[in-house]
Amino acid sequence: MLEELRRDHRKLRTLLSALETQLVAAQRVGHADYPLMERVLNYLTTFPDAYHHRVEAMLFDRLRIRMPAAEPAVRALAQEFTELHHDGRRLAALLDGIINGQMHRRFTLIEAGTSYISRFRLQMDLEELHIFRHLEKSLTSVDWQSLRCSYERMTDSSALGRAKDAYADLDRMIWRNTHQGDRATGIADV
Repeated sequence: MLEELRRDHRKLRTLLSALETQLVAAQRVGHADYPLMERVLNYLTTFPDAYHHRVEAMLFDRLRIRMPAAEPAVRALAQEFTELHHDGRRLAALLDGIINGQMHRRFTLIEAGTSYISRFRLQMDLEELHIFRHLEKSLTSVDWQSLRCSYERMTDSSALGRAKDAYADLDRMIWRNTHQGDRATGIADV
């Protein structure tokens, strides 16, 4: 299960890098591929909430039982999730406005995007460097079997298939974007 979560993190990091590349383009040349940014953000705010974070929550609940000393770290991550949701909603609203022709200050978009990306990366780093290690040390084979059964019951294979397809589409779009240059409109240079 942890390897699956780590694999998800690698995909999420790829998408965050693509989002960051577009923010750099917005900052340097005044425009970016806003529809691509919106699709990446939609994936980042939909897939992890619907699946990835639910699996992590299940694991973290078990960690609280097996290792009560991890409670502060788990609680801190829960706060990070809340802040990440806030940053994601703010960035999504800005992108939606730009795509719909509203003018926004470039700094506002870059600040919102940078905050979101930094918070997302920090969350994954904390999970991998601390929480996942605690899980590996604290959970028993019986815990892992039980969690695997719960995971299989909660997993909607068709939803996972749609998420996999959506990621593959984004990966292709990112590759094309990297090789075709930037295009877009709607951000003020103020």
